[in-house]
Amino acid sequence: NNNNNNNNNNNNNNNNSLNQNTTEEQRKKKRQKQKEKKKRKNQQKQLQFSSNEDLNNLFCHSAKKIESQISEIELNDYRLEESQLANNDLENLPSRNTNISLFNHFNKLLPKWNSGLNIAASPRLILITDDCLRAANLYTELRGENKHIAVAKLFSRHIKIEEQVENLKKKYCCCVGTPNRLLKLLEMGALKLDQCAMIAIDMHKNTKNFTIFENKQPAEDLLKIFKQFLKPRIQQNLSKIALF
Repeated sequence: NNNNNNNNNNNNNNNNSLNQNTTEEQRKKKRQKQKEKKKRKNQQKQLQFSSNEDLNNLFCHSAKKIESQISEIELNDYRLEESQLANNDLENLPSRNTNISLFNHFNKLLPKWNSGLNIAASPRLILITDDCLRAANLYTELRGENKHIAVAKLFSRHIKIEEQVENLKKKYCCCVGTPNRLLKLLEMGALKLDQCAMIAIDMHKNTKNFTIFENKQPAEDLLKIFKQFLKPRIQQNLSKIALF
């Protein structure tokens, strides 16, 4: 009897081990499937630019990703003419090629962008990126190349919006900001576009391999900025969109 009991116990233990191993394998497979599903989903969200026409419609592509039910008529609010885009070579952007100087990139696109200021709260060049850390790094890079240029920090990293409103009473040739903070300052009237000749959009990819156009919250705010504030100036040839 004792032998039989021992055998039964051993069998039970073996079965438990097998069950545990099977369960663990199932969990691993499930986790792997979830990772693959997430990867496929992210790839579907990524915008693919293969031609100048794609770049001219980059706001349209983004709007379609954000609002799946958007109509063709509504998409017209986001369309760009080829002449309204300052550059279209994605291979030669500072965000894609570390050998390209950010300062020199804008000197070519907008000569004398850092001189001749006469209007407060209205930088000639506005750089838009998708997160605060990236914005802080861009600010440091620009100032590192030329410490004499006046660059406003319009993002929320350790800076209150009230402080930025006060700072914008000064004259800046350039500002670096994130869509949400820029949108708030524009709506408040603290930031103005009277002197703005170029709005430069960062094509840097984040850890999920998304650009600002695919990153949901920044993209939503960027589309609002474009539709409400930038499009009228672009249509009148007062400002251009640039990529960096």
